[in-house]
Amino acid sequence: MLALLFVLFLTFVGWEVLHFYRRRASLPPGPFAVPLLGNFIIFIRPPFIHVGLKRLTAQFGPVFTVHLPYPVVNISDFETIRGTFRGNDATGRMHNVLIETARFCKNGGIVNSDGADWQEQRRFAISTLRDFGMGKNLMEEKVRLSARNMVDFINKKDLSDTDLRWSIQVFVSNIINEFLFGFQFPFDDCDKLMNFVLGLNTAIQVISRSKLMPIIFMLPWIRHLPIVSYFWGKHKERFDKMIGYVREQAEAVKYNPSEEPTCFVQAFHKNNKDKRFEQLLSCCSDLFNAGQETTTTTLRWAMLLMASHQEVQEKLRSEILSVIGRDRVASMADKAKMPYASAVINEIQRRANIVAPNPVLFHRTTVDTEIAGFKIPENTLINGDFHQMMKADPLFEDPDRFWPERYIAEDGVTLKKELVERTIPFGIGKRQCAGEGLARTELFVGLISLIQNFRILPLPGKTIDLEPIYANIHFPKPQNIRLERI
Repeated sequence: MLALLFVLFLTFVGWEVLHFYRRRASLPPGPFAVPLLGNFIIFIRPPFIHVGLKRLTAQFGPVFTVHLPYPVVNISDFETIRGTFRGNDATGRMHNVLIETARFCKNGGIVNSDGADWQEQRRFAISTLRDFGMGKNLMEEKVRLSARNMVDFINKKDLSDTDLRWSIQVFVSNIINEFLFGFQFPFDDCDKLMNFVLGLNTAIQVISRSKLMPIIFMLPWIRHLPIVSYFWGKHKERFDKMIGYVREQAEAVKYNPSEEPTCFVQAFHKNNKDKRFEQLLSCCSDLFNAGQETTTTTLRWAMLLMASHQEVQEKLRSEILSVIGRDRVASMADKAKMPYASAVINEIQRRANIVAPNPVLFHRTTVDTEIAGFKIPENTLINGDFHQMMKADPLFEDPDRFWPERYIAEDGVTLKKELVERTIPFGIGKRQCAGEGLARTELFVGLISLIQNFRILPLPGKTIDLEPIYANIHFPKPQNIRLERI
C-alpha cells in the first residue's frame, strides 16, 4: 500500500513538473520559479503582494509572469491593461475552493462567476440599478437622504475627539441595503448591519494575512487534514455568519408579482431569468460586499487626507460654499460646476489606492490570445495591476504627493483627460465595477456633505498616520480626529 502511494506521489510530482515547464515556455519572462511553490516564498509574501510585484516590474518590465504558485501574467502599464481588458479574451475568472466557500451556488453571483451566467447577472444588476434611479435621480435622492442623516448623527457626537468610521460605514451600507432589501437602518440602531460589515472587514484581513490559505488554494484537499481542518472551519464560519445576514434579509422581503418592484430582491423574483434563490443570494452578497466596503474605505481615507492637508480642505470648502451654499445637500448636477471637487476625489482615489492585487479578482483568458506580443494560452490568469499603475504611472508626477491640482488643466476648469482615464479604482473594460455610478454618487455627496458641515482636524498634538493596514483592501488605521462645525 505504501509503495503504491509513493508511486502515485511521484507520478503526481512528475506530472506537475512537466506541466509547469511546458506551460511556462510560452509565457512572458519572469523571476525563477519552481513547481508547486512558484515564486511564493522568495518574491511574493502576503499581504505584501503589491510590494513584490513592484520590485519585479522594475526588473522585468510592465509585462511579466509570476507564479503564485499558478502562473499569473502581471500587467502594470495603462495601455496594455486597457487593450487587454476591453476585449472579450480575458473576461473569465479562476475557480477554486476559497471562492466557492463564499458562494451560494456554482458559478453564482457577479464578481467571481464567468461565461453566460456572469454576463446575464451583470446585465441584470446594471439594468436594475438604472431602473431604480441612476437615470431618474431616485437612487441619488436616497444617497442625499442618507448623507443628511449622517451629518445629523455626527452632530450629536463629541466632536472634539471622534472616529467617523461608524458614521461613514452606515451612510454607505444603508444605501446598498435599501437598494437590495428596501430599507435603511437608523444610525443609532444598526448593530445588525454593522456586525455584518465588521465581520467582512475581519474576513478580508484574516485571509490576506494567512500563510495557510495560499496552500489550500494550491492543494485544496489538505483542508481535510487534522489541524488544517480546524483553521479551514474558522474560515468557513466567518463566511457563514456573513452569508446568514444576506439570507435573513432576502427572505424577509415581501414580493407580490402584481406590484412593481421597489428593491433588487423583488426585481430579481419578477424579472431575472434564473429563478434560483441561491443565485439571488449570490448576487446580493456580491453587490453588498462590492458596494459598501470600497466606498466606505475611500471616504475614511478622505477624512484622514483632509485632516493632514488643510490647504486642500479649505480650497474645496470654498468651492462648495460658492456653488452649493451652507445648507443644501449636494446633488450630482453640482459636480459639473465644481472642477476642484472632481480633482480632489480623483486624487483621493489615486492616493488611497485601496484595492491591492487580489487573486480572487484575477482575470482568466477564455481563449488563446496575445498580450504585448506574447502568446498567452487559454486558462491563463491575468492581473491588471491597477494598484501599481495608479501609483507609478509616469504621468503622475511626484506620485506620493497628495496634490489634486495635478488633475486641473491650464484653463483652471477642465480636468486633464490623460490623468483621469488612468485613475481607475473601479477597474476597466468588461469587468469594470457594475455599481460604479452609484459609488461615484456616494463619494461626491458624502465628501461634499462632510466638508460642507465640518472642518476636519487632527487631534491636538497628534499627526495623522497615513500608513495603511495591508490586506486585499488597504484599510486606514483606526484613529480619531477633531471636528469643528462650519
